[in-house]
Amino acid sequence: MIQAKVIISTEVDPWKNLSIEEYLVKNLDENQCILYLWKNDKTVVIGKNQNPWRECNLSLLEEENVKLARRITGGGAVYHGLGNINFSFVMWRQYYNLERQLKVILNMCHKLGINGELTGRNDLTVDGKKFSGNAFYHGSKVSLHHGTLLINENMSNLAKYLKVSKEKIASKGVSSVKSRVTNLIEFYGGLNTDIISDMCIKSFIDEYKLENTDIKIEKDPQWFNNEEIKRLYEKNASWEWRYGKVPKFDISLETRFEWGEIQIHLNIINAIIEEVAIYSDALDQDFIEKLPNYFLKQKFSSKDLANRLRQYNSGNMMKDIANWIENKKF
Repeated sequence: MIQAKVIISTEVDPWKNLSIEEYLVKNLDENQCILYLWKNDKTVVIGKNQNPWRECNLSLLEEENVKLARRITGGGAVYHGLGNINFSFVMWRQYYNLERQLKVILNMCHKLGINGELTGRNDLTVDGKKFSGNAFYHGSKVSLHHGTLLINENMSNLAKYLKVSKEKIASKGVSSVKSRVTNLIEFYGGLNTDIISDMCIKSFIDEYKLENTDIKIEKDPQWFNNEEIKRLYEKNASWEWRYGKVPKFDISLETRFEWGEIQIHLNIINAIIEEVAIYSDALDQDFIEKLPNYFLKQKFSSKDLANRLRQYNSGNMMKDIANWIENKKF
């Protein structure tokens, strides 16, 4: 039986909030399902496999005291301010049900008279404009589904701090970052993060009350300051985690597929690939993390490399990459 709980953070430090989220993933009690609500102030959060120099204006972030954070899920870069709220569903894998979790968010919208809907694999939209992006992590026992809700955010911050590629914008059929996103306040006057938080909790209770009629709501519980969260904070705040090693490479390849953008950087010695770095906003972060291993020590020949990649993995993402590399004809 699912044991449901709501946890609310009043912290606005992204490194602390992401540490709490990761702690929940690592320490979830058996059969628990948690809705975790949190806000960050002036933050750019990049996906696990993204290159920060490519995704955001780092000099401007430093100049204007905007924090850079990296999450444990895949997907693209997002801006977090006090005009939006973040939700996380943390649960044992056997209870993970994306349709049900999204129903919590969409029913929250419907309670406010907002006609939200799922578009594609991970975007929630209203009137064709995105107000929420979602990302996912699946461990051996526990799954995480989280997203951001734009409520009353200054849209100029999104365009100012994020570097959205022309290919990504073109694939959406729009002309700018601001034109493809929207705040929920546009559809419900006077809306704020407190109202959204309360309505999310009510929608969560409505959805899970059949399994647990007494859903606990905890705000800033004492364990928020335990030693494990402090260690996770050190990692999340560290240069190594947020930026990582980005050496100079001989060859750089870049394209966009239906499932996301990808950048492949290669160092070649005597026609053999000796070093690889791959960045992507793809949601399947496990595939992207394993991908460099398929390139190492291979001959720098587009045809040979494409054939080798197909032998390693026959999935659709690998087929896309192999066909693209073969067509590069190097």
